[in-house]
Amino acid sequence: MIHPGLKVGPYMLQGQLATGGMGVVWRAWHAELDRAVAIKFLSVGHGASRERFRREARAIAHIRHPNVLTVHDFGETGELTYMVVDFLPGGTLAQHLRERGRPPVAEALALLSGLAGALDHAHAEGILHRDVKPSNILLTDEGTPIIADFGLAKFLGSPSTTSKGMTSGTPAYMAPEQILDEGTMPATDQYALATVAYELLTGVVPFQADTVSEVLLAQVHDAPIKPSEVRLGLPPEVDAVILRGLAKRPEERWPTCAAFVQALREAFVPSDAAVITTRMAVPREGFSARFVLGPAVGCLVVLLLFAVARVLTT
Repeated sequence: MIHPGLKVGPYMLQGQLATGGMGVVWRAWHAELDRAVAIKFLSVGHGASRERFRREARAIAHIRHPNVLTVHDFGETGELTYMVVDFLPGGTLAQHLRERGRPPVAEALALLSGLAGALDHAHAEGILHRDVKPSNILLTDEGTPIIADFGLAKFLGSPSTTSKGMTSGTPAYMAPEQILDEGTMPATDQYALATVAYELLTGVVPFQADTVSEVLLAQVHDAPIKPSEVRLGLPPEVDAVILRGLAKRPEERWPTCAAFVQALREAFVPSDAAVITTRMAVPREGFSARFVLGPAVGCLVVLLLFAVARVLTT
């Protein structure tokens, strides 16, 4: 039914971008505006999921933030329900991690800062994401992170759309209270963000197991391995920041996502001695390291020779 050349309102479908359990995403072209967009279609036969799809569109429309995907349109054509959003050719953070591995620390902190600002803004608007993970984070060509897929979003104060005893989310990123169906809150999204931070800095998620049930049990009962034990060289201060973000009790986590990322940034601030060592070790542009270190070593040699000469003449 969906094919290249199909017209959906003013949009002309060009090619499929991605597919998932609930639907597909296509690249489309708006001729009058001369720009590309992405159209997310809810698959035929997912009538029960239509309300969730509408909720996602409403949630995104309520949030105006540079790190949140923009929704431009929502509608139905025949049996298809669709949502028109920004087209971002940079792929997902999950794809980048698979292809390139963990990013440098500075890049990881920049990604986390953008995500934290978006989540705090959403929380201020009364919206929880509840499924923060690398595959739901899109990247612009410049590497700016954009939070997408608000399909599990919840408006604070509204009744839950899931049945009692049922949990929704991605096991590796779910907070204990989400797994235990004890209610979700801004701290729930922060737990997922701390998990993403752990993954960006170490290359792995805090809890890995052979089965989903084992992962869920670990999230609720086990203490995560310290990041510095997974990736040698990370400052111990980083452990304290991330482990607080992964605290089992929501009230023991950071007050906001931005506070978490700021604390993480400060944990990486080097001491004065480290700054000096780093500056000495890095050659200036146009010179080799030998010439940067040469004068200091030469002075030390002269002083040692002077001291030896004094001893020999006394």
